Amino acid sequence: MKKLQSIGILVAIIAISLLSACGSDASKKDQLTFEGYSFAKTSADGKIEETTENTFAPGDAVHLVFKQVKTFELGEDGKHHLDLDLNAYDAKNQVIFSQEKILGESGITVLEQGVADSPYGTFHTSKALESGEYTLELTLHDLVANTSVSQKAKFKLQ
Repeated sequence: MKKLQSIGILVAIIAISLLSACGSDASKKDQLTFEGYSFAKTSADGKIEETTENTFAPGDAVHLVFKQVKTFELGEDGKHHLDLDLNAYDAKNQVIFSQEKILGESGITVLEQGVADSPYGTFHTSKALESGEYTLELTLHDLVANTSVSQKAKFKLQ
């Protein structure tokens, strides 16, 4: 009898473990992921170009770019619905700029295989800002799946 109870308990533990594993896989599938991020600068001809530097001059536009954000869920209308939020913080971690829902209607689009190649947010610095370290926080939302990814990155003004 004790052996039968032990087998029953062991089966229950295995079943719970399998259900937990299945549940965690399902939740990971619904999350947005990205392959990395970088800063970018605006070139003389107005193009946004990736840079390995994180130092900018006062008055520069600082772009924070996500790389390969996936996988966005399709809405009932057959389109993807995404939006961006951007916050900038000073060295004391005080918010000096905040903008939500940057994309608005332009965030309703069709993405190839549900992947946004290089969405970005832009912080236009001011010559009035002091030299020092600042932080940008970019958040990209999948409005259909109600999920998001976020990244904070430090940059310098000199």
